[in-house]
Amino acid sequence: MPRQRHRFKRQDGSVRKGRKAKAPSWQPIEPLEPRMLLSTMGPPDGLRPFGADALDGSEFMLGEVYVNVVLFESTVDSGAGVTEDWSQQRINQVKSEIEIGVNWWKDTLDNVFPNNQHYLNFNFHFTQADDPVEVDDEPITRNGFDNQQDSVVFDLIGDFLASEGLAVPASDTARLDALRNYNDQLRLANNTHWAFTVFVVDSLNDVDGAFADGSFAFANRGGPMFVMTYDNSTTGINSMEVVAAHETAHMFWGLDEHTEGESYTTRSGYYNTQNTNAYIGHPAPATRMPSIMAEPDAASPAYQVTAYQNDTSWR
Repeated sequence: MPRQRHRFKRQDGSVRKGRKAKAPSWQPIEPLEPRMLLSTMGPPDGLRPFGADALDGSEFMLGEVYVNVVLFESTVDSGAGVTEDWSQQRINQVKSEIEIGVNWWKDTLDNVFPNNQHYLNFNFHFTQADDPVEVDDEPITRNGFDNQQDSVVFDLIGDFLASEGLAVPASDTARLDALRNYNDQLRLANNTHWAFTVFVVDSLNDVDGAFADGSFAFANRGGPMFVMTYDNSTTGINSMEVVAAHETAHMFWGLDEHTEGESYTTRSGYYNTQNTNAYIGHPAPATRMPSIMAEPDAASPAYQVTAYQNDTSWR
């Protein structure tokens, strides 16, 4: 499967800040359909959801989801380029922001579909957040996106796999699949339907809170992970919950709708849904709704969902 990369739109071409907007009015939303053979009946008791294999880690956003949160700590000498050092207070802040952001989707399901027969629940694993994975450089000084030279992403995957005593494949694609298989084992061991991993890189002392290429939050669509910096560029740690909510959508095949995202005609998700709320190519852009996938600050906490509800199977 080809890698898909996503990030927030940047207002000035370098830094994205969610623009403020009034909470949108309610829009008609289709009822959820029964999906009794899939993940809506409860945890699969050590089995994968019907029809899923080991690499299908987050196919649609219903049921029990295991969220593995991993932080990284440089071990090189302070005189050799180390600028960041996690404190327990900041680690706790990261954990809280991620829980709030990811659970935005649970709250959205409950508020938009109050009488539905389905459920969504996120289970958080913070072992490697409280005890960050040690790495031999300062990750924030590297490029972020996995299509950039000197990208840190696949080194972080390798460092994490090694910390778990697992073999580290040589190729980028194989490392992604190794992380997918790791998530699969978490899912089976914890009786959840789906699992994904979150990587957080410290950026407290970095000048712009972003990687060297300007990226600060990005995901591999459909899993197995998304990546954030502590500061989320210049928006700060208090914006991490919004960033986490946005990136969680990508774990379940959600598409970006902003002006640097996917186009109006792009399709994705369990139902191969068209990206009808996208800016790019929209036949009547004035009719768009503010959305977590384009204007995250405007969508939170208004529980506003758009075509993305169908990307994740909410229909």
